[in-house]
Amino acid sequence: MKRFSSLLFVSLLAFMSSTALADNMDPVITGFVKGYDSSGNAIPDNDRFTSYAGELGAVIAPKFLSPANTLGSYGFDISWEMSFTHINSQNKYWQMGATNPPQFAKTMQLHFEKGLPFSLQLGGIVSHVFQSGLWGLAMDLKWAFVEGFKYVPDFSVSAFVGTLLGSKDLAILNAGMNLMISKPFTVGGVMVITPYAGYRFLYMNASTHLTLAPGKHANGAAPQKMVPLVFPRRNIYRHQGIIGFTFSGTHVIAGLELALAPSVQSYTMKFGLTF
Repeated sequence: MKRFSSLLFVSLLAFMSSTALADNMDPVITGFVKGYDSSGNAIPDNDRFTSYAGELGAVIAPKFLSPANTLGSYGFDISWEMSFTHINSQNKYWQMGATNPPQFAKTMQLHFEKGLPFSLQLGGIVSHVFQSGLWGLAMDLKWAFVEGFKYVPDFSVSAFVGTLLGSKDLAILNAGMNLMISKPFTVGGVMVITPYAGYRFLYMNASTHLTLAPGKHANGAAPQKMVPLVFPRRNIYRHQGIIGFTFSGTHVIAGLELALAPSVQSYTMKFGLTF
């Protein structure tokens, strides 16, 4: 318990120090202007906006899917999770949508899980993107349809829904489904190691609120007026492969997870308490 409290304290210090840095992960929607029409109105760059929103949505999406088995109807788990997501920060769409974005987007999340009867499990996630004012809220529900057999792995299916908070211009709704397989192994009668793997389907609905962007006069003069800028809703789909493992002992759990996708990879570590 003392170690976990110390870890939470260190993470709080890290969060406080991150807020003191430049908020270079905050969205800059007005950067996605690719030109002006004959009336001087800004023309949105929908393709680059879609690429940017898809990667940012993957950054804020819940991490650490955990093994397929559930906690049991009386079980409860609270954990601190730190994630590093490799983004294409040198690509044009990140240069347009953020100010000097880092190569790895860092997120911290608190994850609450409660076991339910019938091999069900309910979870809640609160996450924060470092060096930004961005937050995420999500809920998930897992069902282990095969669980507890001695010679057969556990299998589960889960679904989640979440949303991005903290941006006055950008709105992202996350949803997804996960299929997991895992098998626990007891070591020395005091520790359980559980490797797991799975597949995640991630859906993101990205749009913007009404934003004012610099316009340009029809005669080509420098921008001297503000014009409305709105991006239409974009439906974005991503597929990820998941591999990881957890170590658990008496009321303590830790783990590592890797989420693989063609353009974005996430590395997550977990420390928590389980009851």
